[in-house]
Amino acid sequence: MAPANDLVDRLRSSSKLRQPTPTEAAWFSLQARAGKDSAPAVDSAARVSVRPRCASLSLILREVDGKVEMLVIKRAVSLRDKWSGHIALPGGRQEPGETELQTAVRECQEEVGISLMSSRFALLGRLKDSKTSTSKDALTVSCFAFVQTDKSDIPVTIQEAEVAFAWWVDTAIFYPDPAPREVGFAVTSMVKAARKPHWKGLMWLFGANTVFFPCFFLPPPSVSGRKQSLVDDSTIDVPTPVAYPLDAKTFVMWGLTFGVVSDLVVAGGGRGFAHRQPPYFRFHSVRADTLANMFCRIRRWPWNLRRALSSSLATLRLRQ
Repeated sequence: MAPANDLVDRLRSSSKLRQPTPTEAAWFSLQARAGKDSAPAVDSAARVSVRPRCASLSLILREVDGKVEMLVIKRAVSLRDKWSGHIALPGGRQEPGETELQTAVRECQEEVGISLMSSRFALLGRLKDSKTSTSKDALTVSCFAFVQTDKSDIPVTIQEAEVAFAWWVDTAIFYPDPAPREVGFAVTSMVKAARKPHWKGLMWLFGANTVFFPCFFLPPPSVSGRKQSLVDDSTIDVPTPVAYPLDAKTFVMWGLTFGVVSDLVVAGGGRGFAHRQPPYFRFHSVRADTLANMFCRIRRWPWNLRRALSSSLATLRLRQ
């Protein structure tokens, strides 16, 4: 297995990283050659129609003292943010007239003050898109991988309204041989319907009070004297890990970000985290896990059938 410091070299030659569209590549190359220090306005020639409910992320790598580090953020606590307080990558929703790449560049500049347009960064490619859920109104998330090309210390200036912390994490935690752990959430904190009495009874019957997701416990940022948020975490209606120390509760990478990092590891030739196949969670209860497994497989059955039929029809057309 390749050492962690080979990750960037492997990503540069990886076939699993999609290259940007010609429009995006031309725009990025033009802005990079110009040495922009901030995210530029969208060129009218690069304007595209925005896909509904789309967002973009920037996965930024750097090589320091023989190791590869990745920039992560902890989102600020906010009543308006569905992912309030979660570990994430710099990014946000696409605006009218932007391509996915332009969104990633702009959001990175706004949230952490880093200009990916400068000559200090190179675009490695695009990871496969992810969905925030399986519902019809799910958010489609695109992620672009960048690498810092020099050894200079680039300052990170966070936008405190959206970001609580931003710091660099050693990728040796999950590459090349990751060892994910699990984080537990109270089901009632994730599914509002689960707070109703009859649902609570069913959860008690099947032992499904706590749901466990694969995760990584990240080392906390070395920040002192950080101003505390004025918003009480208990008022935010988002999942909160249970029964874990404060550092683990505060700096746990799970969910969408966990999946994106897994895709990066696979693109670099490492071992993925096996999160793509259902079920994506466990209850540590035989009865509950069996039901969850059956439910996930039943939900995927129509999709698998549709994909098989489409493949068969395509084969028949080629034979005609």
